[in-house]
Amino acid sequence: MNVWAVIGVIIAIALALAAFYDYRLRRQGRRFKLTAGEAYQNRVDAAMRADPFFPGGSQVPQRKRDPRL
Repeated sequence: MNVWAVIGVIIAIALALAAFYDYRLRRQGRRFKLTAGEAYQNRVDAAMRADPFFPGGSQVPQRKRDPRL
């Protein structure tokens, strides 16, 4: 019975570390299957929405993505 408990704890720790790593990557604008161009576009879009002097501020709908990225 103790063996199953140890295996369960190891699996839980591995899943928690994977979730934390993915969370950090997403906060940095990076993640798996995200190209450098898409990450840059996400940062630019977020900066435009956060800018209080940008006309419309956070009310501006997200613009259409460049299909070449």
